[in-house]
Amino acid sequence: LAYHARDEDSPDQLPLDAEARRRGWARISLFANFFNPGAIASGDVAVPEAGGVKRPWMWQRGWQSSFERLRNGGKPFVAPIIRELILKQQPEKTRAYVDRIASWDFVRAVPSHFDCPIQITDRKS
Repeated sequence: LAYHARDEDSPDQLPLDAEARRRGWARISLFANFFNPGAIASGDVAVPEAGGVKRPWMWQRGWQSSFERLRNGGKPFVAPIIRELILKQQPEKTRAYVDRIASWDFVRAVPSHFDCPIQITDRKS
C-alpha cells in the first residue's frame, strides 16, 4: 500500500500513515479493476527499492475522482476486466448463473474487496 501511495512529488518516500494506506488501497483498486485507468499517465518514475528501475506510469493529480466514480457510493458492480474478459465470452451461461443467484432469497451480499455488507436483493441485479 505504501508503494502505491507515493506521489510524484516524493517518489523516494514510502509513506506509512493511515491516510497513505487508504490512498494506496484506493489506487490499487483502480489499477486492479480497469485495463488502463484514466487516473494514470505515462511516466518514467524511478523505483528506488528496485535498484533504480523505472516504472512506466504515475498517478495523475485528481485520481481521487476516478476512485469515487468506481466506489459509486458502495453500489455493487462487475469490474470491467471481469465483464470483458470472462463474462462476455459465454453470455448465455453468465445470464443463467445470474438468474440462479437472483432466485435466492437474500438481503445482503459480502464482497471480498469493497464496502460490506451491501444491502441488496434480487431486484437490484
